[in-house]
Amino acid sequence: MRYGTLALPDHFTELPALLEEARYFELAPLINAIEERLANRKVPATSNYSLSKPIKQSTTNTNNDVLSLHISQDRVLISGSITLIHDLFPEIQKQQQQQTTTLHAHVERNQFIRFTLNAFINLTQLEIFQRLLNLKFQIVASTCGTSIDTMTQFSEYIFSRISSMSKKSIANPCENGTGTDDDDDEGEEEERYS
Repeated sequence: MRYGTLALPDHFTELPALLEEARYFELAPLINAIEERLANRKVPATSNYSLSKPIKQSTTNTNNDVLSLHISQDRVLISGSITLIHDLFPEIQKQQQQQTTTLHAHVERNQFIRFTLNAFINLTQLEIFQRLLNLKFQIVASTCGTSIDTMTQFSEYIFSRISSMSKKSIANPCENGTGTDDDDDEGEEEERYS
């Protein structure tokens, strides 16, 4: 709206709902842009280039392990499944068993919410990142900012990995110099390098 253009991907499917919202808030330029986009979609393409296909959503049911890591100057906070965090950082359980005080963590439905990680383990931020990346986690989102009340900077990262790791479903482009991980390809690679 700031620049007078409608910047949406071609496969955006919620244009009618966006149009209703624009009408509700009486945003005339946005209404005109959405109506123009809808009219262009209804007209069949007569040019030589092909329209991009809509993105298919995966119908397979995969479970992902997801963690949120919040880093500020004096704290490293982690949110995620309690069992997953204990598996990734076994030092936490050892420290908790040795302490006589109760655990100060917000817990919701088997999830730690902003658990103070650096109170229980003696790892640097880089070592925490390295451990997560070595365990096949990927950074899928990140943000940073400044807290208004204390003026401290923070960074937050969302890590994810597929928890049901089958050989056929995950391709590792770093292995064997190929992009597939099929058993047939592995046999061929072994024969070539033997």
